[in-house]
Amino acid sequence: MKNTANILFIVILILSITSCTKQREANFTTDKDTYFAGEIVHCKNASDNAYTCLWTAPDEIKYFLKDLDYPISINDLAGTKNFTLVTTSKNGKKKR
Repeated sequence: MKNTANILFIVILILSITSCTKQREANFTTDKDTYFAGEIVHCKNASDNAYTCLWTAPDEIKYFLKDLDYPISINDLAGTKNFTLVTTSKNGKKKR
């Protein structure tokens, strides 16, 4: 009976440790909030433990870079530009 109690304690301990692990998220910042035509958007990766970084720019071109500098065309009209960052950890888990 004592052996079963020890095994049960170990299983509960392992479940407690693994369930408390915080999930990592892909995160980035820019050097300012507003940009104008002809400027460069500086996107800086702020993710924890990112092994690879895959950026998708507003024109849907993908870049494998730690940080991204994206030029806004001088002819570009006003509007919102969306950037996406997906990071992968060393063990292959992806985060957006």
